[in-house]
Amino acid sequence: MRVSKDSFLRGQESIIRNTQISTLFRKIGISEKAASGGPRILKAARRNRLLPPEIVIDHQSNTTSIRIWKVDAVTMLTRDLEDDIEIFIVNYVNHHNQFKFSDLYRSTNGKYGSESRIRNRLRKLIKDNVIVSYGNGKSRVYGIKKTEEQKQVERIMAIKKLEDTIIK
Repeated sequence: MRVSKDSFLRGQESIIRNTQISTLFRKIGISEKAASGGPRILKAARRNRLLPPEIVIDHQSNTTSIRIWKVDAVTMLTRDLEDDIEIFIVNYVNHHNQFKFSDLYRSTNGKYGSESRIRNRLRKLIKDNVIVSYGNGKSRVYGIKKTEEQKQVERIMAIKKLEDTIIK
């Protein structure tokens, strides 16, 4: 790739190596407009709740590799979990992004036992860096632990959305 990761994911610019071949491919319907691949990959990953793509650019060997995940983020998180309560909590946070403990406990309908049992499993997930907590006391909310790459992709998606809104 001849552009940065951010430019690729935002669809800002495209630096084509051979414009004649690019034009030919576009005319016969094999390729689309330049700089549209990155945003489309991100939208598909987000729509299907997949992990963001991993992009590795090696400038020395002049290669780029993009790993597009076929597994959703929850499957990756729950593969090492053996406890039904922990799997339930991870699935719950995946569907609600952020939650309060009281909402989580209410949604169990008593299926997983006492409040303290569920709270202990939640603490274990926090200790294992699967879930993070924000705030204190009754205002405390919990969310999924995100990697720096996931945070970067979310920022890029937010900027792209703003750009699209302003342009329209």
